[in-house]
Amino acid sequence: MLKVEYNPQRELVVVTTSGTVTFEELIKGTDILNREDLPLDLKAIDDATNINYDIDVDQIPFIIGNILNKISRFNSVKHAIVHAAPINTAYSLMAETEIKNSNYHLKTFSTREAALKWLGVNPDEDTEK
Repeated sequence: MLKVEYNPQRELVVVTTSGTVTFEELIKGTDILNREDLPLDLKAIDDATNINYDIDVDQIPFIIGNILNKISRFNSVKHAIVHAAPINTAYSLMAETEIKNSNYHLKTFSTREAALKWLGVNPDEDTEK
């Protein structure tokens, strides 16, 4: 399951994933980037600590390309992703290497608190804990 919401009070896109997430769900989840009410300096946190990816490694460049195509109107996009499983961390690190000279900044974390700090969001105000 993939749930994507925008929290306007915190100016933060919150992605919550659990169970098995497919390539198609990941692509559909990027549709939020089409919303006109998002700030031009976008921050997103993706809590993927309880996820199993059903994707192939060769689909990672396509997923990143899809995101890059949708974010040209933004000044910057900071996307923090939190993983617990080593294989998922590896997928995320592979995705990081696909991004070059872009306004999209993806960083992988092992804790939600560290991810929020990197985004400049106060972890003490985290209602999603």
